[in-house]
Amino acid sequence: MPSWLVFTVFVSFLLFQDTLADEPRISITVPTKQCYYPDGSPTNVTDYQPCNNAEGMASMCCAIANRGTNFSDTCLPNGLCRSGTATGTQLWRESCTDPKWQDPACLRICLSRDQFYDWIVDDAPVTMCEDGTVCCGDTEIGGRRCCAAGSGFRLPNMSALVPPLDTMNRVPGNIDPPPSSTFTIETSTGPPTGTSTPSPSPLPPPKNNEKAKIAISVSTAIAVSIVALAAAYIFRRCWARQTRIQPYRNDSIDCCERIVDSRG
Repeated sequence: MPSWLVFTVFVSFLLFQDTLADEPRISITVPTKQCYYPDGSPTNVTDYQPCNNAEGMASMCCAIANRGTNFSDTCLPNGLCRSGTATGTQLWRESCTDPKWQDPACLRICLSRDQFYDWIVDDAPVTMCEDGTVCCGDTEIGGRRCCAAGSGFRLPNMSALVPPLDTMNRVPGNIDPPPSSTFTIETSTGPPTGTSTPSPSPLPPPKNNEKAKIAISVSTAIAVSIVALAAAYIFRRCWARQTRIQPYRNDSIDCCERIVDSRG
């Protein structure tokens, strides 16, 4: 093969590689929502996940992958979490996706500590009283005593901040839910004010296929040109050989076939 044909093939390959190198590459990273305790410390992302996965909105979190197979949490519309225990079920105030806990979606209750517990850096057990109010603590840490004394408080209306049950994270289990009257929540007259403002989500730039189309067109044209030049080169050699060896014979086609066969 002549040097000019080798040079043409080499330059064409370099141009094709350079065109593909300029093609933009788009990488999309899907962020994972982190949940936080009231003091701002992060929770275990494997166990605690948001109850509301809507983009740009804060949400309460529950340990939906925690406490064993049958004891995983269930998100409730009032912002609490329900988990199974050895003796039944337990309500919890857990974490929130807002690290400062300033968003109205964060259920700011049971934010206290003493020598026996610290609910600012941990989940807080919640007891539902018969009158529809709630008390911080379980039956062993003041919850039952608080209900008996009538010291419970009413939860804020979280219906506008929590999605319907069919869109919430749930983990199926063998926990039988308590009677519906146990979870009757009355709307308080002074719900938290303010709304969460969804932050704009940047969209990935549209993929530019113009350079790819140009690269395909250029490579196709180069390939056709190389094939045509190679065919012309073989025919030229065939004709020269036929003229030099057998000037009176007019069978250049047989000559070309022999050259092609010898090269194959």
